[in-house]
Amino acid sequence: MSLQKQITLILLVVIAIFAGLDHAVQRFVVFPRYRQIDQANAELEMKRSLVSLDREIQHLDHLGQDWAARADLASILSAGRISPEKSTQLAAELSISRLDFCYLLDRRGLVVWGNNISGVSQSAGVEAAILGATGQAGNGSSPVIRNSAGLLRSKLGVVVVASYQVTRASESGEVVGSCLAGYFLDKERLLALARQTGVLLELGGCDCEPPHDHLGEKCLLNSCGFEGGEKLTNAEVAALVAIGPERPVLVRKLGGDRLECLADFPDLFGRHTLLLKGVLPMPITTMGRDVLNGALLALLTAGLMIVVVLREAIKMSVLKPLSLLTRHAVSLRSSESHAGQISGVLRSPNELGVLAREFDSMVERLATARRQLVEQSYYSGMTEVASRVMHSLRNAMTPITAHLDLLREEFRDLPLEQMKMAGRELAGDEVPPERREMLARYLKESVDYIVGVMGDAAVRLKGMDAGVAAIEKILAEQEKFAGRDRRSEPVDLNNLLREAGALLSLNYYSGLELVIDPSLAEVGPVNGRRHALLHIFTNLISNAIEAILLSERSNGRIEIRAEIDEIAYPGLVHVTVSDNGCGIAQGDLGRLFERGYTTKEHDSSGIGLHWCANTIATMHGRLFAESAGLGRGSVMHLLIPRGGGQTMEPSRS
Repeated sequence: MSLQKQITLILLVVIAIFAGLDHAVQRFVVFPRYRQIDQANAELEMKRSLVSLDREIQHLDHLGQDWAARADLASILSAGRISPEKSTQLAAELSISRLDFCYLLDRRGLVVWGNNISGVSQSAGVEAAILGATGQAGNGSSPVIRNSAGLLRSKLGVVVVASYQVTRASESGEVVGSCLAGYFLDKERLLALARQTGVLLELGGCDCEPPHDHLGEKCLLNSCGFEGGEKLTNAEVAALVAIGPERPVLVRKLGGDRLECLADFPDLFGRHTLLLKGVLPMPITTMGRDVLNGALLALLTAGLMIVVVLREAIKMSVLKPLSLLTRHAVSLRSSESHAGQISGVLRSPNELGVLAREFDSMVERLATARRQLVEQSYYSGMTEVASRVMHSLRNAMTPITAHLDLLREEFRDLPLEQMKMAGRELAGDEVPPERREMLARYLKESVDYIVGVMGDAAVRLKGMDAGVAAIEKILAEQEKFAGRDRRSEPVDLNNLLREAGALLSLNYYSGLELVIDPSLAEVGPVNGRRHALLHIFTNLISNAIEAILLSERSNGRIEIRAEIDEIAYPGLVHVTVSDNGCGIAQGDLGRLFERGYTTKEHDSSGIGLHWCANTIATMHGRLFAESAGLGRGSVMHLLIPRGGGQTMEPSRS
C-alpha cells in the first residue's frame, strides 16, 4: 500500500472512530434520556385517556339517574306492563341518548320492558349477556341492584352500564324496580375516544367464570385476553401483577419506536378484571434521532472535506517529494549508471531536502563500492565457473577412471610371457607328442582368454566413449553458458535419468540398485535446460552412491520418483531421489547447500549441491533435502517447472 493511501486510510479511520464514539454516546446516553421523556409523556397520555373514560362513565351515571327518577317508568314497573305507544316513545328517547340498550326490571328481577339498538344480532343473547354481567338474571330471582355506573365485561364485549333503583314519587319512596341502561364500548366508540385523547385503547381482561378479582397466572391458564381473540402473554400477565395503586400505568418499549401502556381499570363492582392497553409513538426519540443523525451526517461530510484538504496538503508538501525520491531510487536500481542527483530537484530547506542531499552522497559512495565489487566478483565468478566445470568433469571422469582401472588389471593378468615360452618350446624338434599336445591346448585356451578380454575391453571402451561424450556435452554446455544461450526446453525426465545412470556405469557397483519409477514417464516433460538437469541428476545420484558405499550396505537402493501436487507445488513437478545410505545429521540439513560446505571426509570442494541448488533456481525450481538422521538414508527433493512446449528465459535469482 502506498504512503498516500496509508495516510488517507488513517484519516478515514480517525473519522470512523469519531463517528463510532458519537453513535455510542447517542445510543447509550442521549437516546435513553429521550426514551424516558417519551415514556413519561406516554404515561401522562394514558392517564388522560383514563380520565376521559371516567368522564364517559360519569355522563352515563347522570343519564341513568335521570331515567331512574322518571315517574312514568315507576308507573310502568308498578303496573308490570307497558303500552305500545309508550314503548315506541322510550325507544326513540333511547336512540336520542345514544344508548345501545335499556331494560326495566321489576322488584322480582323480571324484564318488564327492554330494547337493544346496538346492532348486535340476537337481541335475546344481548339481554342475557348484559343481565348476566350485572348479576340480574331476569328470571324472577332476587336482583343485585347498584346505584352506580361503570364498565363490565360481558360475553359480547365490554359495556358501559348504569344500574339504578326506580322508586315511587310518593313520600314513601317505595322501590318498584330498577333501570339498566348503557352502551357497548366497541371500536367506533373507542375511535371517538381516541380523537379526544390521541390514544387508541384496547380492552382486555378476565373471561373466567367467575371472574378473578386480580388478574394473574390463573387468568393466563384460562386464556383470558383482549378483544378480537388476542390472549394475554406472559409479559402482560407479569405487567398486570406489577400494576397497583402506586403504579397505575405500566409503560413498556415495543419495536419500531413505539410504547405500550397498560392500565388496570376496576369494573362496576370494583373488581380488577379489566385491562386497558394503548400503543403510542415515541415522537421525541424519533425526532431526536433524525436531528442527531443529520448532525452526524453533517459532521462526517465536514470530516471528509477536511480529509480531502489534508490529503492534498500532505501530498504537495510530503508525498510528492517522497515520490520523486522513490522514482529516483528505482531508476538507480534499473540503470547501470548512477548519474543525476535528486538534490538538484528537491531544493527544499526542510528535512526532505536534507534527506535528498544525504541520499545523493550515499549513492556516490555506493557507486564507488559497486565498481570495486564488480571487479572482484568477476574474478570470483570465473573461479566458481571453473570449479563447477571441474566438478562436473570429475563426475564424468569417475566411470572412465573405473573402466581404465579394470582394463589395467585385466591386461596385467594376460599370460603373454607364458605364451611366448610355450611357442618357443613348440618350435623345437625334441618335444614329446604328449607335451606338444598340452602346449597347443594351452596356447588355444590362452588365445580364447585374450579374445574374451578384448571383447570385455571393447565393452569398457564403449562405456568410456559415453563418458567422453558426457565430457564433450559438459564443455559444450559451458560454451553455451559463456555465450549466454541458456534458454529452457521441454525435457523428458525418464530418458534423462536413464542417460544419467548410463554415465555413472552403475552396473559396475555390486550390491547397488537404481530404480527409475514409471511415474517419471507419467508426469510428462519438464521445462528446463537439458544438460544442466543432466548434471544435477548425475550429481545427486553420485552423492547417493557415495552415501551407500559409506554405509557399507550390501543391498544399496536408489529410487527416483515423480509426482504432480497442484496444492503444495502448483505448476511444478516434484521429483525425489531417495537412498538407504548413511543419511544426514539434522544439524547439517540447514547448511547442506552452502558454498564450500561438505560432509564428506575426503577432499571435496563443497560446490556440488551449492551449484545444483543455484542452477535449478535459475530455471524457476527448487532443491531441498530431507533425512531422518544418520544411518537412516536421505531424500533429495527437486521441484522443476512443468513443460508446456514453450521456451523460457532463465531467472536472474
